[in-house]
Amino acid sequence: MDFGKGVSSVTFQFAVTDRFDDKAITLRLDSPTGPAIGTLITTTTGSWAVYSAQSTSIKDASGVHKLFLTFGGKGAVGNIKSIEFN
Repeated sequence: MDFGKGVSSVTFQFAVTDRFDDKAITLRLDSPTGPAIGTLITTTTGSWAVYSAQSTSIKDASGVHKLFLTFGGKGAVGNIKSIEFN
């Protein structure tokens, strides 16, 4: 992924039920254990089919890297429809 001169935030279109909210999605560079550039703590949307924009800040991401998402907690995390960097 080419972050260019850098990005400051990421927005997920995300859906999750009450039972599985409050999970961490960590964005990492170059490997699943690489440097963390941001972490989104999920918020319920009330349904697996109802999406909302959920955002977090990004730090130290510029240039070309492989991007990995790691998921915290047990059970389901949610449905990701899209990811947009700003």
